[in-house]
Amino acid sequence: MKRKVNGFSLLEVLIALMIITGGMMGIIWLQSKALRQVHAGYYRNLAMGQAAELLDRFRACRSAAGFAQEYALVRQRIADVLPQGRCEYWCGGGRQCTVSVFWQDHGWQSLVLSSLI
Repeated sequence: MKRKVNGFSLLEVLIALMIITGGMMGIIWLQSKALRQVHAGYYRNLAMGQAAELLDRFRACRSAAGFAQEYALVRQRIADVLPQGRCEYWCGGGRQCTVSVFWQDHGWQSLVLSSLI
């Protein structure tokens, strides 16, 4: 006479735990990637705001001494708000200026913004 066994065997339970563990690890990995991307977007947003502000300050200022003073103010702010943040600007002949902002976030990141002043 066959005896009916109710419940799960130990092997079935172990396999189910392995599948659940794999799924949970995948969720944790996706969450960490999402947080990293949010953090990178936050830094890019800060860099864009500072670069745009520098170009706006350049538009309002017409002297070489004023350019240097405005650049020093924004350069210090970039160094304060971005990790290892620094910036450079280049104004060619005419009214075109380019601002480059660099910072460290899982490798060096950069943002370049050009505009007429």
